[in-house]
Amino acid sequence: MGEIRKIECKKCNSSWQLHIGVGLRHGRPEGIAKAFPEEERAGIEDRLEEAGMSGFEFRFTPGSCPDCKNIVSIPRISFNGGGDEIAGACPVCGKRAVDLYDSIEDVACPRCGEAGLLSSHAGYWD
Repeated sequence: MGEIRKIECKKCNSSWQLHIGVGLRHGRPEGIAKAFPEEERAGIEDRLEEAGMSGFEFRFTPGSCPDCKNIVSIPRISFNGGGDEIAGACPVCGKRAVDLYDSIEDVACPRCGEAGLLSSHAGYWD
């Protein structure tokens, strides 16, 4: 079960809602592939099948898009052994140059540059 986080900037009052972690629909390669654009799905399913169920880790992770200035949830697959990773594009503007984070609390607001975004639990998703 994934977590819903509310992210807020105390300076400019921007706010975002992120779905992070993983849900039940991502228990199979087909479900994971659906988190990515359609043109990438077949290749991702092939890579996941090759890796086997214990050969990768999938999750939605926080990101900051420098292009559209949003905090977003990005699908991310890390493959064991090979060290390579597949990360999705910004779901708002479609650009690939998203900065990914394990934790959002130390990230500066992409809109005003203020450090120290506030992050609070807003629920769970599946």
